[in-house]
Amino acid sequence: MQSRPKNDSKDMKCPKCGKPSLKRKESGVVCSFCGYILSPGEETRFRLYELLKQST
Repeated sequence: MQSRPKNDSKDMKCPKCGKPSLKRKESGVVCSFCGYILSPGEETRFRLYELLKQST
């Protein structure tokens, strides 16, 4: 049986660099590591992720 790799962080990761460093700013959701700005669909996923994270 294979075990799944442990994640250091439960935060949502940037689609471009893979780092868990997404932050909400005036211009939208931006990766504070590489500067990638999430597309509208990715931003919706991030909003849903934040809602689920608050409910647990």
